[in-house]
Amino acid sequence: MSRHSFAAALFALASLAPLMTLVAKEHPAHKFNAEEWFARRDNATEEAARLKEEFFECQSRVSSPAENVTVPVESYPDGSVKACILAKRAQFFLDTGKVWGEDVTIRHFSKDGLIEAEVRAQHCVVDRKERCGWAEGYAIVVYKGTTVEGRGVYFSLSEEYIAILEGSKIVSSDLKFGGLKL
Repeated sequence: MSRHSFAAALFALASLAPLMTLVAKEHPAHKFNAEEWFARRDNATEEAARLKEEFFECQSRVSSPAENVTVPVESYPDGSVKACILAKRAQFFLDTGKVWGEDVTIRHFSKDGLIEAEVRAQHCVVDRKERCGWAEGYAIVVYKGTTVEGRGVYFSLSEEYIAILEGSKIVSSDLKFGGLKL
């Protein structure tokens, strides 16, 4: 199979799959495990449904959002920021630990402060306790050389996991199979 036909097949698969996932863990010994993948997918689907409901609940409670907000979500042991939320408008719900946001960017940083991954969404709710969230509407996820976009995005910072539930599109400039760079 040629490089171009393989890329076309990969794109066709991405556009037809009802649930596309991007597993951001990179470990040299990591091998595909179908049982683990299905378990993660099912868990992500349940969490996505829960957070989608919470998104609409939070959105109905928004009364006086703050503007131009930056919120740290997770830190490294040395205190440097590992993940943060930037939002044009946001409201905090102290009773639930949720943050609702509009025009949201979620960034994940390496230990040396470089942006490793970024989620940009129209609207979003983040569960700060569980370190996961739901992006309602259109969202773009950028991880190193790969861009994943679609509608209805569940993400978990703790699991380094993204699931796109509708209209997924994947563009990668760093896709490798068995050492062969496409």
